Amino acid sequence: MFRTLALLIPLSLYGMSAIAMAEMYKWQDQQGRIHYSEAPPPENTKSLKIDAAVNSFTSEVPDIDFYQAEVKSKEVAMPKLAKNEVWLFSTPTCGYCRHAKEYMRLKKISYKEMDITQNAQYNSWFKQLGGGGVPLTLIGQNPQPITVRGFSDQRFDEVFAQR
Repeated sequence: MFRTLALLIPLSLYGMSAIAMAEMYKWQDQQGRIHYSEAPPPENTKSLKIDAAVNSFTSEVPDIDFYQAEVKSKEVAMPKLAKNEVWLFSTPTCGYCRHAKEYMRLKKISYKEMDITQNAQYNSWFKQLGGGGVPLTLIGQNPQPITVRGFSDQRFDEVFAQR
């Protein structure tokens, strides 16, 4: 019995690591829609192999090669936020981003969502702010905006109480 368990545990851990390391692809179809899949995209499509990290708060946001030429030609300095204006840099698959949006909805805090996977300019601004992970929230204050990395109810309560 013990020998069987001793053999099964390492084999099952090995099998789980293979699942966790599955390759992910991001690609754009001819209609301009963005797709995510584990299977390689069709030939002759713009695609990007991405490293999917388990924890989006501490992970790096993948470079979006689709937009690099466009960003370089259209790169604009990030505008200043008005007092009490709120920007939320996010991605569609981020659980902490969903919590931050729900928090602001419940507290009736208006904000502008900046999806960094769909907009090259937002992605550029996110990188100018140091990137790192989403959500990244900016709250306009004088002289500098308040920056909140990640999400926690306690931290948002503290920051939004100052408004």
